[in-house]
This record gives sequence, C-alpha cells and structure tokens, in this order.
Amino acid sequence: GGIKLWKRLSFFVAFPAVGLCMLNCYLMHQKESHERPPFVPYEHLRIRNK
Repeated sequence: GGIKLWKRLSFFVAFPAVGLCMLNCYLMHQKESHERPPFVPYEHLRIRNK
C-alpha cells in the first residue's frame, strides 16, 4: 500500500513537522525587539521633481 503509507506519513510526520516549524518561527519572532531604527533624512531620498 503505497497510498496508505504516504497518507500516514503526511498526517503523522509532515503536518506536525510543519506545525512545529511554524510555532518555532512565531516564538523566535516574538523574542526580537520590534522598535524602528531612527529616521535618517538622507539627501537622495524623497526627491520629487516634475
């Protein structure tokens, strides 16, 4: 049964592994600071010519 094997592998190995990776990424992202760096008004930015 190739189909049964791959179905079981998908449900019991692949989906939990993807879920754990998503949880890991979410928790690691929460640890980082979310503050913006200070704005530096460079001369070459925001040039508006008509």
